[in-house]
Amino acid sequence: MNDMMTNLRAQHEAKIEILEDKYNDLFKAFEERPSRPEDLEMIRQLQEEEERRKLNLESSKYTSIKQNIGYQKISTSQPHLGSNSSSHSVEKSKVSKSLYLFLY
Repeated sequence: MNDMMTNLRAQHEAKIEILEDKYNDLFKAFEERPSRPEDLEMIRQLQEEEERRKLNLESSKYTSIKQNIGYQKISTSQPHLGSNSSSHSVEKSKVSKSLYLFLY
């Protein structure tokens, strides 16, 4: 009876090893499979859309900064950037420097 149990255990362990090898082979084949053409096309389109949106965002930032500078040039008060309080004034040189750092 003990020999029979040992024999069954060995058979089950051999079967488990075979199944694990098959699983590893299938998993490897799945991981290394080639991409589908429609997936590659979708990725390309999404990357192009992302680039267009980035350019649009940069253009919007630049336009907003130009408008803010234009407004500051025609206004008579000191520029107040990033603050609702009139007690926080910013010198023109600091605005120019921060604008330069923001754009570049």
